Amino acid sequence: MLESDQILATANAAILAMADRYLSDVETAIVLGASSDRTYEQIAQQSGYSVNYVKRDVGPKLWRLLSKALGEK
Repeated sequence: MLESDQILATANAAILAMADRYLSDVETAIVLGASSDRTYEQIAQQSGYSVNYVKRDVGPKLWRLLSKALGEK
């Protein structure tokens, strides 16, 4: 299994190549939370963001962008 720093490095490289930017703080929290099998509710609580913001706004956009950048669903 990949370590969290490897996961973040891969995600950041993919986002940089696709969108010419790095992961935001909330996107970083989502990637790290997902890699630790946390729910959106847990990620939101631990990171200080609202559940709706994480679950309905940033999360879906992040996964679509990463899927496109990595060529995988």
